[in-house]
Amino acid sequence: MMNAKDPNGGGIFFDGTAPASRRTEIIVGVIAGVFGGLVVIGTHRMRSTVGGVSVPWGIAFGCAFQAIATLGLIALSGRKLPLFMDALAFTLVAMYFSGTSLGGGLLVPAQIAGEAQWQGWAAQFLGVIVPLVGAAVVWALQIRNIARATKREERTVKP
Repeated sequence: MMNAKDPNGGGIFFDGTAPASRRTEIIVGVIAGVFGGLVVIGTHRMRSTVGGVSVPWGIAFGCAFQAIATLGLIALSGRKLPLFMDALAFTLVAMYFSGTSLGGGLLVPAQIAGEAQWQGWAAQFLGVIVPLVGAAVVWALQIRNIARATKREERTVKP
């Protein structure tokens, strides 16, 4: 939805961003989501026993990876679009790997020998929820900035 032209002749959106900027945000978000999906789904079952306690290192690594990717996407543009694209791409990758593979097995099984495989559920949940929480934080900050700007305008416009 373009409503103006910039001096260089390219269209700009109502918020001042150029279409090339939006395309870049979409592409980078999708790349982060696909890479995140491959990393998180690939490592989610890693665990080791420390002091008699089973520690799910893969889930911790996946959560840290998604948090760093989310912070990177926020630092890149400060907008929600790449975060939504990250979550969408991660979901598609997770759906693909949750199905039956060429070898006949599942990379993310729901259960093995009657035992629920919570690591797969947690990996999929964390892989999607982390970027969406990042988008919610960006949204809250944007709302706060709009409210502050409105208060500033009200103070300066008083007759």
